[in-house]
Amino acid sequence: MEEESNYLKMEKILIISPEIYPKIKVGGLGKMVAGVAEELKKKGAEIKVVSPQKEIYFPLFQKKTEFSYRRLGVEGAELCLTSNWQPDWLWIHDWGGVWAAESFLRKLGTNKAKVLWTIHSPVGENYGYEYSYGQPGEGDLINWGDSFFDFAGLVEKGIKMSHRITTVSPSFSRSLSRHKLFAGAKSIIGIANGVDAEEWNPRTDRLIDLKLKNSWLEFKKKNKQILQQKFALPEKEVPVFAFVSRIVPQKGMELLLKVLPKFVGQNDLQFVFVGAGQKNLVQKIFRLGQRFPDKIGLKLVADFDLPHQVFAGADFLVLPSVSEPFGIVVAEARKYGVIPIVHLVDGLKDQVKDGQNGFGFQKYQKEKLEEKLYQALGSWQSEWQKKRLGDWAGIESWQKVTRKWLEVFSEC
Repeated sequence: MEEESNYLKMEKILIISPEIYPKIKVGGLGKMVAGVAEELKKKGAEIKVVSPQKEIYFPLFQKKTEFSYRRLGVEGAELCLTSNWQPDWLWIHDWGGVWAAESFLRKLGTNKAKVLWTIHSPVGENYGYEYSYGQPGEGDLINWGDSFFDFAGLVEKGIKMSHRITTVSPSFSRSLSRHKLFAGAKSIIGIANGVDAEEWNPRTDRLIDLKLKNSWLEFKKKNKQILQQKFALPEKEVPVFAFVSRIVPQKGMELLLKVLPKFVGQNDLQFVFVGAGQKNLVQKIFRLGQRFPDKIGLKLVADFDLPHQVFAGADFLVLPSVSEPFGIVVAEARKYGVIPIVHLVDGLKDQVKDGQNGFGFQKYQKEKLEEKLYQALGSWQSEWQKKRLGDWAGIESWQKVTRKWLEVFSEC
């Protein structure tokens, strides 16, 4: 540990990020940047962060997206110039970070900073993956493979300028390494995200009404009642399933919506949704809630406090994502005894072992998701489920994760 601290006392790292928690709350990217940056400071690194004042997640092909990232790059360069501060590393994040780095390097001129590029978002087969952050009025889907937007060229720039390329889980790094767009990359390092051990602690969490004391069963039972009250659902002892994420195709919403009408209609259970996103998908969830008002609870807004109470009271988290570089919501939910039901892809495959700490399916099919939902339903109140309460195996804090980032910064 002494060697780690001594090394980083000499390192200056400029981070350019589209979000940083809690300033801008969108997803795992902002939490990762905040968590690792704080721990790097404790290890002796000198850190400066440049991030926007408000969310800049627009469709990637729009010129205002490129402009927003390039402006961040210029701001980073101006910060270095005015403070006479020369970073050893420029740490950029996600696809737009390439534009930020390009503008930063151009503005600074003779800058010698090494570039670390961390990728947080998925790429689909033949780079035509349809993906959206669900911005109101921005349209439904983006196809990055369309000729009007040179996504392949953007990736090529990132590879050429980067001294190190990383991503947020080992499995996602292997997936990217196999993709033809990254054929020119020497290596892509996968470091799984962590969670804030203080924020996500059922014994001290200020955002839940009843904290964990001695009995996990009592903790879950009483917080379920609180959860049902918040979602205007009948207070009864039934299994509660939850979806907590952006409501976009990437999260597997279309598959989930094919399964839920029958699953909810034929079983004694409750299902709660927390999240905002693509208009047509939100409308479908809203109509499903109207169809089953005593079984489905809805908070169709981006709420970053409510998930604490949801996890405290829910039994299962459903996240059937098409692609999920890490899936930080799974790690957070497990800290509260919630059992995940996921598509075993990318970072979800790293976190969930089918039948051991959750339920996972390989083939992205309606029947496979339905099968796992029924397996979860059958496990409710079983000895197997009770043993999962307090099982945090594999969930690391940012402090432990940062030790792996130290190796990345020390290898050049």
